Amino acid sequence: MRSRHVIFGAVAAAGVSINGVDEFDRSRDGAAYGGQIGCDYQFGSNWVFGIQGMLDGTNLSASRDSVRFPNTVFHADVDGFATITARFGYAVSQAFLLYGKVGWGSYRTKLTAVNTVTGTETSGSGRNRSGLDAGMGGEWMIAPNWSLFVEWDHIFADDKSAFFPTLAGGTTATVRRDLDKVLVGFNWRFSGARSAY
Repeated sequence: MRSRHVIFGAVAAAGVSINGVDEFDRSRDGAAYGGQIGCDYQFGSNWVFGIQGMLDGTNLSASRDSVRFPNTVFHADVDGFATITARFGYAVSQAFLLYGKVGWGSYRTKLTAVNTVTGTETSGSGRNRSGLDAGMGGEWMIAPNWSLFVEWDHIFADDKSAFFPTLAGGTTATVRRDLDKVLVGFNWRFSGARSAY
């Protein structure tokens, strides 16, 4: 078993188009924080298989003036994300593991349109987005029961539609979202099964 304290960064990208015209295309990076719990099993001397669940918070946000609607600013943000993944690795040495991971990821996101004259805010999208999560990384044993890891992974979320009732009497937009994560943190390994590498 292993638990993890995570310090890392994330990059969120959002695109909004209405009738084929791009209204919003922005990406932002920022800090995120959270933790994970999982387990690993080593077999065949060098191969490692594991399962992990992760839950993290963040405060990524971006804004842009509307192209089609006067006195309107689009605002997108991501509040947090969670993943459940399998991990497949190869122990290059007793202290270093290379691995890939694949599973399912979900993140909380919100898209709003704000009238800069009246201050009226209309939410076109406030929901969880989910899709395939995949990535790769490396992990180093730095002390008994302690390891340092660095990894990158990406949540592949489907495009969705969002309805803004106050824009031109009601407007539907197509929303594209991507979320990349660069993770740096520590694992504390404890108990039971055969230790990984």
